[in-house]
Amino acid sequence: MRLKASVQRILEDVSGCQTMGHAPCRTCLDVYNNHTEDTSERPSFNVFSKWVRCGTKYACISGGGSLYILFIIICFNMKFQFESLSRDVVYQLGNALRDPDPAHPTGRLIIDCIIPTLNILIKTIPFNVQATLFSIIPQEMFETPSIPAYCFSISDSIFDLFSYKNFQLKPCSGWWPRLPHYPLIPSPTWPTSSSLTLFLPKDVPLLQPRHLLPSTLAEELAQQRKGRIESMRVTTIRIDFDPNQEFNSTCPVPKDSPGDAYAWTECERRLAEEAYEPTSIEDLELWFKTNFSGGRKLTDGYVVISEEMFPNQVVQILDKYGHTLLLVCTGTPEDIRSRMDSNMFVAFGDRDPLTHMDTSLLGINHTYVNFHCSNYNRHSTQGHEAPPTLHPLQAKKVNVTHTNYTQMVPRLSVET
Repeated sequence: MRLKASVQRILEDVSGCQTMGHAPCRTCLDVYNNHTEDTSERPSFNVFSKWVRCGTKYACISGGGSLYILFIIICFNMKFQFESLSRDVVYQLGNALRDPDPAHPTGRLIIDCIIPTLNILIKTIPFNVQATLFSIIPQEMFETPSIPAYCFSISDSIFDLFSYKNFQLKPCSGWWPRLPHYPLIPSPTWPTSSSLTLFLPKDVPLLQPRHLLPSTLAEELAQQRKGRIESMRVTTIRIDFDPNQEFNSTCPVPKDSPGDAYAWTECERRLAEEAYEPTSIEDLELWFKTNFSGGRKLTDGYVVISEEMFPNQVVQILDKYGHTLLLVCTGTPEDIRSRMDSNMFVAFGDRDPLTHMDTSLLGINHTYVNFHCSNYNRHSTQGHEAPPTLHPLQAKKVNVTHTNYTQMVPRLSVET
């Protein structure tokens, strides 16, 4: 972005070129030929022009979501995907961030997810930038040498100075906070070097984050989560089950004969059809107490935790060590329900296969397509080699430079 700003300043400032004794620069190639000759490790023009184009894209997206939107791009390893986007798509993203439409799934996603995420980042890593960070910023624009990167009005005024060809960012809507809702603590300034050359100096140190007190952030996150659990009753049941026993860690399906495996499956299906249906939480607790002893299950029966019997509840089953064996949610917390359409729309990309229906009005014989969502990292897991205590999103292959996180988005199952 600093390179983009420098090139833009040179193209707009005719006097600077005349002072150097050559004709005014009209194109990016003129800037490259006349202003980079004395630069060490001078790149090729193709690389130079690519940097300028990428700087334009990053300036536009930062104009939509401030410099903090770059944290999301980098942390989620989306740098290559973002730079591969066309200029028009980036412009649309910038305007969608500036003025999200609550009637559109993308706008709902920005309002419900992206803006709150940026607010958490701002509270966690508040920092300032030098008022002269970009050479297109007029000296009289700011009275102080450093300006807060977390102030959206200042961010808008800075990135509105960038040239986007025939495009202009929309004014920022009321969905973005105008005043910071966090304590104004001393924040580091980036960059720390006063040398603002055409290229970023190599001696500029990395930004050192200044974190808020953990209790402050924890209190805020707890406040945001308030209502999720309170809206649903949570019941925890601990049973006498030891996952470390060899009997509990052995697959019961016969392996020697496909016929035996099929017979075992049919037998289990019949048992499942005759599963016990408790009428209350106390009844469910009694069933577990009766059917589990000595660290294992004593009978071959099944139990049903139905939505009708336990509406809008969370039932958590723990083993004898307090580890979660089963978590059943018979409802959906309101914060998840309100964002579900937006999240699904983004997950499926260009197509929208979702159809709204009320299954209770269609009868018990009505069938419809559904899908199963799960986090599965197929590039880093194979069989039972992946550790069960590690979330798939955190699993990575050794000696690789890139992990394809897009593999883990929900998709329609071939079984539907």
